[in-house]
Amino acid sequence: MVTACVHWAKTGSKQLQDNWHIGSAPSARMIAHDIFNGVCLGMLGLTGFECTPSYVARIKKGQLPLVLRNLHLPAIVLNSVIMVLVLAVVPLEIILHGSNVLSVLAQMAAGKWLRTWIVVDAIIVLCGGVLTEQLALHRVLPVFFLRALPRTGSPYISVLSFIAFSGVLYASAGASLTVISQMFSLAWLTVMSLFPIALLLLKFNRGRLPRDSSTPLAVIVVAIMVSIVVFAGNIAVEPATAG
Repeated sequence: MVTACVHWAKTGSKQLQDNWHIGSAPSARMIAHDIFNGVCLGMLGLTGFECTPSYVARIKKGQLPLVLRNLHLPAIVLNSVIMVLVLAVVPLEIILHGSNVLSVLAQMAAGKWLRTWIVVDAIIVLCGGVLTEQLALHRVLPVFFLRALPRTGSPYISVLSFIAFSGVLYASAGASLTVISQMFSLAWLTVMSLFPIALLLLKFNRGRLPRDSSTPLAVIVVAIMVSIVVFAGNIAVEPATAG
């Protein structure tokens, strides 16, 4: 973000103006359509929140709503700023047809070294968020995955298995980031839609479970409807996403 801001300050706002004129919708209907598509695609920027329940045992009682709030607010702010920086630095045709736009922004702002850094950092962060260890702790997977390095305590089996699985997935997609992105979009939205569905099942099938708060039925229904609309919106934006 810093290098992109510096690049923007040096080059001016001509690229932002060009992108604005090229991407301007001709009518109010098209503007509303573009906003809807943006909301559907923007929902994908909240990825990572599905991992939060895996760490509930480490969160203090009553603090989960605050944790979710503190995750959402920075994500909304940072994604908004990055979106403006992308439009100010990267030509619109590259944004619309390019893969891994954040790394493209890094390269255009500071050079290929920063693009490499961004990609490597993303891989490290994803490896750190592997849920294989949590699944092994809950006995969903064999305890073999809990083996850790003696010095660092890092669950190397989980990390290596994640890397291997990612490699197989990447190879099965023909080494295409576009195909991987399409697969990820629907997979992530499906996982997120399971949360309100789980709440609905808990409300009617496990109502006697002790818990401090109860989500109103209207909120659950709205969440399910939003999930369906966003799911359908992403397919409408890119029909190939559905296979």
